[in-house]
Amino acid sequence: MDDCVARCPPAQPTIVFDANTEFCWLEMIPGCYRMYLSGSNYICTECNAGNWVSSSNTCVACPGGCATCANPSLCTSCAGGHYLGGVCNTCSANCSSCTGATTCTACGNNTALHAGACVATCPAGTFRNGGVCSTCSADCASCTGAAACTACTNGALLQGGACVAVCQSGTFASGGICIDCPANCASCTGASSCTACANATTLHNGACLATCPAGFFASGGVCAPCSADCASCTGAAACTACVNGTLLHAGACVAACPAGFFANNAACSACSAHLRRLRGQLLGLHDDGR
Repeated sequence: MDDCVARCPPAQPTIVFDANTEFCWLEMIPGCYRMYLSGSNYICTECNAGNWVSSSNTCVACPGGCATCANPSLCTSCAGGHYLGGVCNTCSANCSSCTGATTCTACGNNTALHAGACVATCPAGTFRNGGVCSTCSADCASCTGAAACTACTNGALLQGGACVAVCQSGTFASGGICIDCPANCASCTGASSCTACANATTLHNGACLATCPAGFFASGGVCAPCSADCASCTGAAACTACVNGTLLHAGACVAACPAGFFANNAACSACSAHLRRLRGQLLGLHDDGR
């Protein structure tokens, strides 16, 4: 027994005998989908896609580019690479589908869709995203991806693939981009202009140092100068060596040692108890007029 099918194969059109009897015709009738016999002739009433029923009741292929048509001059849908305008017109170069002569909707030949056209390279301010040119993010003049700016506009600065108004801490603006500050520099205004230091270093003349130079001491993250005539110090009132012929005494640099002290290797050393007593006696004799 023959099987019942929903639709006959394209090469075997449906033949209609009466309202209740239909089967798939064994003979291939080009383009014909549905027909009936009139004597020894077949009469097509419906054609396969890409064909139309002629006045002689045969199926004739639609014009080139037509997917379906009502007659040779009226396409109803188009094949790929064409657009409908009564007949099917060829899309522009590299355009795989379109809705008009200048309105591509998809591209081929390794081109990308931009503003209804197929381009070999996406224009500035856009990037290739599959088969289309997508717009770069705000303030981004050029980019290679949605989060990969390569240049900025409107005064924005490039940092880490994004356009920012102000560079992040630890970086500085130069030529429209944010550049890392030098090593150990927490913030800076240029390659040699640190304003704050990190990693236990101390700021001195725009640089971050492990140790303050001679004549300076660490205070609040910066190298502060020692007091006058002080060659080295550990604090504002804590000299450890003096210059300019001065003498170190009690953390300060003095022109002469005070009473009870004498100059000893650029520092004031205390006189011994015996010498202090003798000095006292001599001063007493002087006071008695002897």
